[in-house]
Parts: sequence; C-alpha cells; structure tokens
Amino acid sequence: MKKYSIMIILNIENKNVRWRIFEKEEIMKVYNCEKMININPLKDDKINNIVLKDVAAVIFKLNTEKTTKKELDWSIKICNKFKNIPIINNPNNWKYCHCKIECFKKWKEHGIPIPDFFEFIDEKDFYNKLKNSNITLPIIIKVNNLCSGYGSFLIKNIVELDMKLTKLIHFTNDNKNEFTKMLCVKFIESKTLSNKFFTSYRIIATPHDVIGGYVRISENWLVNRRKSKFTKYIENEFLVEQKRCEKIMRENKELICKAVETIGMDGVGLDLLLDSNTNNVYFLEAQNWFATGYPGEKPPYYVPNDSNMVKFLYDNRNEFSKIMPLYYNGFLDKHKCFNKLYTSIRKNKRREILYCDIDSTINNHWVRIQKWALPKYPGTKIHPNAFSREEIIKDELLPGAKEAIEKFIENGWEVHFLTARGFKDAYNITKEWLDLKQIPYNSITCVNSSKVKPEFLKKREVDLFIDDLSAGQEYSGSYENLYTDTIEKLNEYNIPFIRFKGDWNEFKYFK
Repeated sequence: MKKYSIMIILNIENKNVRWRIFEKEEIMKVYNCEKMININPLKDDKINNIVLKDVAAVIFKLNTEKTTKKELDWSIKICNKFKNIPIINNPNNWKYCHCKIECFKKWKEHGIPIPDFFEFIDEKDFYNKLKNSNITLPIIIKVNNLCSGYGSFLIKNIVELDMKLTKLIHFTNDNKNEFTKMLCVKFIESKTLSNKFFTSYRIIATPHDVIGGYVRISENWLVNRRKSKFTKYIENEFLVEQKRCEKIMRENKELICKAVETIGMDGVGLDLLLDSNTNNVYFLEAQNWFATGYPGEKPPYYVPNDSNMVKFLYDNRNEFSKIMPLYYNGFLDKHKCFNKLYTSIRKNKRREILYCDIDSTINNHWVRIQKWALPKYPGTKIHPNAFSREEIIKDELLPGAKEAIEKFIENGWEVHFLTARGFKDAYNITKEWLDLKQIPYNSITCVNSSKVKPEFLKKREVDLFIDDLSAGQEYSGSYENLYTDTIEKLNEYNIPFIRFKGDWNEFKYFK
C-alpha cells in the first residue's frame, strides 16, 4: 500500500544507548513508518516541534546502568505529552529493570518465583537482617542497580564474608542514585546436567509472547563473550542445555509473560535459573537493555562470536532449527528476533484504527452531484465537471464532521480516509481539500468504486469503518439507495462498520 502520510517512530534515547543489529529496520517495518526521530533526554524544544498525529509510537531506550535520575525524571514527565500514543517500555516502569529490589518486590507480590532476599544499608544492618532471615550460606551480595556481575560477590563461607562485605560497601558506582542500595540474595545452585558448570537462561519476552532465548554457561557464556572457547566437549554440553532452555520457555510461557506484564514493560530480557536440587524456576532480573548483537559484530549471527561455535550452528542449522526453534528464530536470526518482538508489542499495544469515507460522510457531496445532474436533477447521469478540482474544492464540511474526526484522534485513534474516487488526480485533489479544511488524518486511499473497499479493508487492521454506503444522488435523495453488495461483503469479512446517516451530532461512537 502506498504511504501517503509520514508516520514516525519517536525514540527517546540517552547517550549510552547502542542500537542492536537490525532493530531499527524491524521497528520501522512493523509500524509501517518512514521516519524515526531520535531525541536525547532534556531536549524539550525538539519534543515541542513534533506533530503528535504523525507519531506511531514512542520508544524509550534508556540504558539502565547509565541513565541518571535527572534523565529518568524528564522521561517520566515527557510521557504526559503523548496521551493516547502507544509508549513502549514506559519510563514509569523503568525502575523494575534498573532496581532489582523493586523488581523482586513486585514479582513477589504477584506470585512470580524469586530467590529469598533482603536489602541493607551498611554492615550492621546486613548482619542484623541475615540473623533474622531464613537465608544461609552460600549467598550473593551485590550493588542493587548493576548487572553482568559487576558489584556482585559470591560468599561461600564465613571466612569470605567480612572481606567481601567490606569490598561491597566501598564499591564505587559511577551512577549513584536512589536505586544504589545493597542486596543480599540466597544463592540458587543452577548447574548443567553434567554438574560441571553453572548455568542460567536469558529469555526475550513480551507480556504476550516468548520471543526466544539462550543458555549461558559459566566460564564460557558462548553467546556474548568474545573470549569464549567453543570446544568439542562444549558442543554436547551446549546442545543439552539449549534444549533444556527450549523446554523451559515452552513449559513456562504463561509465567514468563506474566513476569513481563507484572512490571509493566513491553519487551525485555529476563534472567532465569533452574534450581538443580528442586527443578524449580526462579526469576533474577529484567533488562530492557539486553544484548543480542550490535553493528560491527560479524554475520551470520553477530552473536555468538566464537568461530567454532558459529560454524557448528551454521553447518547444523537445518537440523537444529527444528529442535531449537526459539533459539534459531528468536535469537540467532536477528531480523526475526526483532520483528517478532515488535510485532508482539504492536499487536497488543496499538492505537485503534478508523477508516472513514469522505463523500456524503464528511462533506455535502450530494449538493455537487445534484448540481451537475443531467439533464437536470433528478437526472440519469452526471456531467464530468462534477469531478473537476474546481468543483470538489468548493465542497463544504457536514456539521460536526471535523469535530468528530478530531475527537477520534484525541481519544487515541488513527484516522485513515478511504474514498471511492475514480476520477483523474483523485488523491491530490482529495488531499488538497482535506488540508484546506484542516482535517487531521494519517493516510488517504482512493479506490475506483465502493465494492473495492471491503477487499481493501479485509487485508488490514480495522477497528471501525464509517461510510454512508449510498449512491445515486443524481436521481434521488441522499442516504436512500444503498450499496447492498458492499454491505454484504463487509458483513462477510467481519469488518466492523457503521452506516453514516447524515448527522455527526447524533454520532456517539467513541471508545
């Protein structure tokens, strides 16, 4: 379909953001947009120059480790400007990705399984809380708002405790803010089936779907560590554990999606553990800044990087993609990964979509038609002048039409005009008239006849179609002679429609 209106993705990103490979391209494809505007936090002037009706979605890409409180507060404030526009990864919920304590509390409240934990502010507070908890060694103590193992210490015995606790308390954090607290977490033993390596799982998910995931094995993360060494021994270890990862994703899909929905995010990477002693799943954290590969890394997979592993995966892709589809199609294939991610988000978080007719629906088209009826009104045919630019530009709006369209947009709808105008230069004349009357819209489509409209609409997302569905104004009154064949097809294709009968002031359809 030809794009007649530039729809944009408005992206709020801070200076620490790196786009993942193919992510931008897939966002634009999913949202059918021609333009993306990147705006750094604190740039109000750029926000104020945006025409909101052209914004398809607002994406907040904030690096959870580097975003300052000032940037976050601005991002939360700026959300108020985007009423009724889909916001992806709303900064109001960003704390659940940045702050493990907040995330644990929210997950615990909603029955998402997490390890036992407590937060503390100093050495005395730590020992008091440890004494009064059910947590026993081994434990992990860590800075609350960091990831990738930074500021984390595994305590296996009492001898290590004092020394590592002192290190933690004096740990330097470049981004101190209200989330920089300390956390003690019960250690969950999660090992490979061979019992030789510790393992965890990174799952990419939305509130409605599991996109993909991969296993991470200690000493050899395989997928995102450049120093990985993929040996023959590791091949079997990896296959066994990645198959187990696929099983975890399938069997826990509902729980995984609930974990994302609970914290109000739209697309994140979740870290999970499988307790080797009980086979229970535990959720560790959520990151909207999850690594999947970046420009500059090598194809075909970008991540993993180890040449031996890439060859192993590529040479066996036909066989492995059948037994590990969420790995091959939801992680390794970056195009599919981000297409699936943003398709899932858009499907369940989008504006409602209105298609609206023009002639006899928002304009008084019948006045022009009756004027040029031959030999005169009531007549049997129409003079070609009725479809000239000079005459069409004279058309007046029906009372209340402009206000109704504006109300739809105010309530968060996309508005697309679909009109049966088969005359020469129909699109440009229609656009000129709409712009002259200052009618807002997202796109204009001109088709040759009314019967084409159902065929056009059945291929698209439609929440409501408004049309007078009548013809023959050259020989009888308006809204009397219906396009019965068009109505039958609309019903057959289950396209939600309302037949407009001439009075916008009586039209009260606003969700």
